[in-house]
Amino acid sequence: MTKYIKFSNIFKALSHPLRLRIIEIIGTKKYNISKIKKELEISQSNLSQHLKILEDAGIIKKIKKDNNVLCELKYEKIIDIINQVDYIIKKEIDLSMEIMKK
Repeated sequence: MTKYIKFSNIFKALSHPLRLRIIEIIGTKKYNISKIKKELEISQSNLSQHLKILEDAGIIKKIKKDNNVLCELKYEKIIDIINQVDYIIKKEIDLSMEIMKK
């Protein structure tokens, strides 16, 4: 059962549009938290909450470097998961469009 709880926690963390955007911003590099905040135009407390959820789910990790805190994906494979879901969404939209044309 533990495996399914971990699955659930990861998918819960991925279920918010802002957290998906954070993952997209970070991509495959280390990214400064202040730059993420600026890009998303959200408060520090809001960003901190979302980062904590992603970190607790094992999706990101924080690295302290000098006076900065950087974020990076713990496993780049998470991008593959998001891309697979994006593929499914596009296919479902295409299917819906085909049905509407009939």
